[in-house]
Amino acid sequence: MSNDIFVWIEHTDAQADAISWEAMTAAATLAAGTGGAVRAIVAGPGTRALAEAALRHGAASVYATEDASLAGFRLEAAGALVAGLITAHTPAALVAGASLRGLELTAWVAARCGAPLAADVTDLSVTNGAIVAQRPTLAGNVISKVTMPGPGTRIISVRKRLF
Repeated sequence: MSNDIFVWIEHTDAQADAISWEAMTAAATLAAGTGGAVRAIVAGPGTRALAEAALRHGAASVYATEDASLAGFRLEAAGALVAGLITAHTPAALVAGASLRGLELTAWVAARCGAPLAADVTDLSVTNGAIVAQRPTLAGNVISKVTMPGPGTRIISVRKRLF
C-alpha cells in the first residue's frame, strides 16, 4: 500500500478537460494529508504533451500510455487500465473529475477493485489516516460527510469548479 494519490486526467483529443486540473488540486490536498505524492494517469494517442502538462500541474510522476485502443473514451478500456494500476500499486486514493466520464469511470473502477466510492465530492480532508469527503445529497438539501478509513484505495470524484 502506498500513500500516493492517483489522478485520472480526462481529455478530449489530447486536450485536458479543466476538471482534470481541479482533480489534481484535490489530489494535492489529499497527498498533503497522507504524506504521499500525486501521480497522474494519462491515456490515449498523442498525449505526450498532456503528460508533460500534468507534471507542470503538480504530478510527481505520470503513468502514460499512447495505446491506440484508448483513443476517445471507452469505459472498459480506460477502466481496465486504471484498475490494473490500482491493483499493482495500491494508492491511498484515485481522484477524477465528476464529469459524466469521470463518474462512470470511478464507479466502474470502484466496483472492479471492491473499493469505497465517494461521488460528486465538494470538500476533502484527511483525519487520522481516513479520507473524509463532503458531498451533497437530496438535491443539495443535505450535506453528508463520508469517512473512508484505510488501508486500501478509496475512489473519489470531485465536483467541477470547487477545487
